[in-house]
Amino acid sequence: MLMSVTVILFISFLKRNVVDGCPSPCECTDTTVDCSQTGLDEIPQSISSNTTVLLLGGNTLTTVRPNALSGLPSLIKLDLKNNKLVTLPESLFSNNTKLETLHLENNKLVSLSGRLFSNNINLQILDLLNNMLVSLPKDLFLSNTNLKELDLEKNKYIGSNNLVNLPKDLLFSNTNLETLYLGSNKLVSLPVGLFSNNRKLLVLGLENNMLVSLPEGLFTFNTDLRFVYLESNNLKSLPKDLYLNTNLITLNMNKNQFICCLMIDFKDWASNQTQLTYEGTCTVLNTTIDIHSFNTTTCIIPGWSPWINSSCSTTCGDGVIISTRICDNPPPSDNGLKCVGSETETSLCNLQKCPASCRRSKKRIRRQTSRPLGQ
Repeated sequence: MLMSVTVILFISFLKRNVVDGCPSPCECTDTTVDCSQTGLDEIPQSISSNTTVLLLGGNTLTTVRPNALSGLPSLIKLDLKNNKLVTLPESLFSNNTKLETLHLENNKLVSLSGRLFSNNINLQILDLLNNMLVSLPKDLFLSNTNLKELDLEKNKYIGSNNLVNLPKDLLFSNTNLETLYLGSNKLVSLPVGLFSNNRKLLVLGLENNMLVSLPEGLFTFNTDLRFVYLESNNLKSLPKDLYLNTNLITLNMNKNQFICCLMIDFKDWASNQTQLTYEGTCTVLNTTIDIHSFNTTTCIIPGWSPWINSSCSTTCGDGVIISTRICDNPPPSDNGLKCVGSETETSLCNLQKCPASCRRSKKRIRRQTSRPLGQ
């Protein structure tokens, strides 16, 4: 008798949960549905339509039905981290127009449709850390004009390589972006206009990549930057437009290949920044020293040698003179600043007219070379 009562009560509890929009084994509080670490391999179908927070992290989800979230128009926060998701249907979030926070970190996502987030205009926080992305469509974030925080750290691009390049217009629409993490990939370079429309950017993480240089103009419009992380790259110098910033608080440059005599402008700028804290080393005369202790007066300003002119390229008629010079008067200091200007220049030379016989000979040669083959 007791067992029968227990079974009836249990069935009644399950029915009540489904009716109330809280399927077992999830827990529900107000409009929050917490299904974290419950062993789910699919998203429950009976979640209440007024749910604003749905937590599905730490499960074994590998795929998701295209309409799995279509009945949740009030959803504001969605957590899908720490699953085994490989792909996401293009229409998965199309009905979640109020979505503000989306966690997709620590999955196995290989690719994302360019229209995946096209209806999520209110999205503010997007975490894609530690996936296996093989492509980033240039229009992926086109509609997310309210995006404030984007994490793309520790992703992979083509086979076993990490993210190696980014489309120039990837972030163009994200005018409210404040925090961007791109660390721990294998970025070798960045397109010059990548951050041009992110004027509210405060935090930028580029650490643990393979950046050899940063293009001039990269930070021209990012004068509100507060925290920049560049450690563990292969940088030898910094772009001069970074020195337009007077708000920078933290600049981490450790574990790079900075050349001291290429950091003169940086030292001059940093000495006038009252709130800036920076870390990094540079090399001078085969010795690595702290940038703070580097004395810029040890660097020699290089100069050009005199021009050396070639003879005219022809003995008669119009020709060209090539002028060359070398940056060795004095040479640059220890791979430091190069001379400003060009190593070569050309100028026209006009000697006496060619003899008539020479002109006739040239015409004859031109006629012969213009005949069709076989004639």
